Amino acid sequence: MSGYNEIGAMNFAEGFLLAGGQADILRKIIVKEYDLDEATANWHIEQARQWAVRARKALNCANGEK
Repeated sequence: MSGYNEIGAMNFAEGFLLAGGQADILRKIIVKEYDLDEATANWHIEQARQWAVRARKALNCANGEK
């Protein structure tokens, strides 16, 4: 597993979750396409979830919502 695979997986995971994708489908994609193990995929998904929450809050604030 290379660092590039992990960077790609993280970027993909964040976008996938922001677009409304499901974590179980995302996990399968990351394991297969980025050649990462389940534990690493789960870690990236959890990190992406946290970033997605922050991104949604920032977008809501930018749109005048609280």
